[in-house]
Amino acid sequence: EPVTNLTHLWIAGGERFDIVVHTKTEGSYNTDTPYKIKVFGYSEISKENPQKTFCTTAWLKYPGQTVDPNFVTPADCTGFDDLPSFHRTLNPVPNNYTEWESRLKFGDWNNTNNGGNIYIADLRGLQLKPTIKSSHGFAKNDSIGGLNNTNYYELKGRSFNGLKLKFSGVPILLQNETYLNNHKSERCGQDCNFTVHEDPTLPIALRHQYLQTNCTNRLPTICIDKKPCHCEHVMKQPYAPGYWADILLINNHENDTAHPIHIHGGWSWVMAMDQFPFPINRTFIQGLNEACPDKDHCLWTKNIRLPPAKDTIQVPTGGYVLLRTPLDNAGAWLMHCHINRHLKEGMAMVMQIGGFEHKKRYSQEWCTGHLEINGECKQN
Repeated sequence: EPVTNLTHLWIAGGERFDIVVHTKTEGSYNTDTPYKIKVFGYSEISKENPQKTFCTTAWLKYPGQTVDPNFVTPADCTGFDDLPSFHRTLNPVPNNYTEWESRLKFGDWNNTNNGGNIYIADLRGLQLKPTIKSSHGFAKNDSIGGLNNTNYYELKGRSFNGLKLKFSGVPILLQNETYLNNHKSERCGQDCNFTVHEDPTLPIALRHQYLQTNCTNRLPTICIDKKPCHCEHVMKQPYAPGYWADILLINNHENDTAHPIHIHGGWSWVMAMDQFPFPINRTFIQGLNEACPDKDHCLWTKNIRLPPAKDTIQVPTGGYVLLRTPLDNAGAWLMHCHINRHLKEGMAMVMQIGGFEHKKRYSQEWCTGHLEINGECKQN
């Protein structure tokens, strides 16, 4: 849903927003001085490691107005980060628990007279994606469209569960089981295979959904006693239009960076987001997510029907984001922190949907054309 009457918008690396500026009509604007749009940012935001600030000025110029050619943006960005007494800020960096607790929640920010911070958790979408909506919409019960393989990822140490991405040289799209079973393969991460109950008897239908997954963790010997470990980190999921998988991102420490995590290949639905005033871990968050009769998805925002869709999300410090990702786009999709330095250090992994030489009958296999199977990338 549109959020109106904003005074400020924060955009982290990789995020996208549609911005509509309502301009003034002729006769209602100053005839001499154009309007300043202040653009302000940091190289990285962390309570423990404050980084260099950057700023610039854009001008909204109406007919007859003249930009002062002698104006220079202050080198130290003085005045750029000062919020007015009344402000409505969308998507501020979620690294302050006090601000998080006093935020404008859904239903409050709709009143444009209310000032404060508005976070992604409290936005709502206008519609659901057709392949994920189906006839039943979102449901907490896994037997109605979700796959029982919630994926938990701790972001501590600028990694995903202590694993940092290192490519093997052979594109993931060209790796078959022969390559993966070779001792040279350094693939790591969750490997989810599936079973299809096509025409079950009534007793089986009562016990199983049409499609079920069974997940195991792949860990090369180089990673057994080493954290962080550099390996080819892949989360493998089946190609299953109309189904989705849950990804729960956990930012362990309240003094860390609110990592902007970007997933290539499509959009995810933000089902929940929260922050705590103390360090957290997977055990704590998983306990909360399983503390309800359904034993899963317990952290979903209460009564949420139209969650917002994002392909990049800032994970709150000392908090989490729960994403629901549709499995309808076969391929190998990079998932990474959008802070360049963190990405360079290996804070990335790959979400693989479908697989090469994998269950052709269910459209799992990729078409690789003339490319050499298990062939390494070569520089011409």
